[in-house]
Amino acid sequence: REGDLCIASTVDTLRKVALTSLQFQANALFMTSDSLCGEVSHLTFHESHGIALQEGRLSFAWDGEVARLPYFVFRTPSSSLVGHLHMMDYRASVWMVDADVDAQVSYADVERIAMLFPTIADAESYYPKEPLMLNVAIDGPIDDLRLTHCRIAMPTIFEAQMSGEIHGLPVMHDVEMQLRLDAIAHRSDYLEALLSSRQARRITLPWDVKLTGFLVYTADSVGAQVQADYDGGLVDISACYRPYCESYAVHLRVDTLDMHRIFPDEDLGRVTLQASVEGAGVEMFGAQSNIACRIHIDSV
Repeated sequence: REGDLCIASTVDTLRKVALTSLQFQANALFMTSDSLCGEVSHLTFHESHGIALQEGRLSFAWDGEVARLPYFVFRTPSSSLVGHLHMMDYRASVWMVDADVDAQVSYADVERIAMLFPTIADAESYYPKEPLMLNVAIDGPIDDLRLTHCRIAMPTIFEAQMSGEIHGLPVMHDVEMQLRLDAIAHRSDYLEALLSSRQARRITLPWDVKLTGFLVYTADSVGAQVQADYDGGLVDISACYRPYCESYAVHLRVDTLDMHRIFPDEDLGRVTLQASVEGAGVEMFGAQSNIACRIHIDSV
């Protein structure tokens, strides 16, 4: 109904929310003791700070063994969230999942939402004035999930794609995970905005950086490797941590990285070096703690 619905917040960090209009229409609602299905064919609202839902639609069904969202669509004038979800109980409370989500979040909507929170109103100034695009697809049983693809991008700033497998959910201590990452950063000015003015004068953050990496997680160990390609130079970092024996190892390899491009005020050239840190124990001065560090510099 057209009108003015105010929600007074009891939280100091949230301003008063005032809906100036709200429209809702649902069709074919059906409910029994063990099932529920229906369709929301129309949902829109406008809020006094400029937040607006221009289109909202979804279909849903649940019968105790199958939960489905055949489609859901939510759009503001500049953002969107579209996708589907299908979950089926196929063995002993282990659910089979098939989901695909496609989202686009605009700077304008981030700015409007930030206005509701006075304590974080300044944070939105660091958000790049470009839409954030996200597409995620997963499938498989919940205890053996496949992340078939995950793409996060601001097309002129960065793009990242991730894929992999997650085993053992929902029991966290049985979880095993393997993920791969491929990314490229086209610009770095939004990161430079986070630096102090003094730091920004001394450091030029690299752009057109290509990243590849992987993460392997089990109950016994966590391992990761990240490789960055930048202007003919290479930085490779690998790390491993074993929680039960509290041992860790970090290895760094830098190959012909142009440090003058990053620190333009310093008299540095291309750097090639290798470094490693290995140790055990998380208490710096503990009786069982030890650490060994090795650095080999080939050229500066």
